[in-house]
Amino acid sequence: MSNTTTTENWSPADSPVAIAVSEAYWWQSTIMLEIRRLRDDPDRRVRVSSHQIDARQLVFALRQLITAATLMEDVAAECGAARVVTGMAGAIQRFKDALPGVKDMRDGLMHFENWSRGTGRGPQAKRARAKELREIARDYWLFAFDREADTLSMGPYGFSGAAAEQAARDLYGMIYEAGRVLDTPAGP
Repeated sequence: MSNTTTTENWSPADSPVAIAVSEAYWWQSTIMLEIRRLRDDPDRRVRVSSHQIDARQLVFALRQLITAATLMEDVAAECGAARVVTGMAGAIQRFKDALPGVKDMRDGLMHFENWSRGTGRGPQAKRARAKELREIARDYWLFAFDREADTLSMGPYGFSGAAAEQAARDLYGMIYEAGRVLDTPAGP
């Protein structure tokens, strides 16, 4: 028989550091799996390019890793751990610098209903007054994975699989280290 008292009283809100580290682990593992799948031969069990499927999932996973890092940064700020906040902010910025446009790529994939018509928020909205919607849609729409070049791109954005792999390792390492610091009995 399990101890229901413990689980009934538990909430993830009680353990945001653990949640950030756990989610970061899962998303970083997803990133590594997707990168390896992109380097393998295509999976013939699907009718379309499995590489294009995996590349899309990689973009989502990269963005989710940023979300885990942001959670850790927020928790560190709530704890008053200024050095951890600064470290996380720097790590998040390095990640974004290594993978320019990853957020916009995710937004374009997630909100295809708007991006395919040129009515997306963010970069498309900034151009809406300057060009026709049809041109905006064309400029931001095409998503592609080029196996030989090891690149993912969508419209004007792109990065290499190698850059994604290294950026994910680095950001996960910072999240893990921040969690270790915040979870010490002495505190941050």
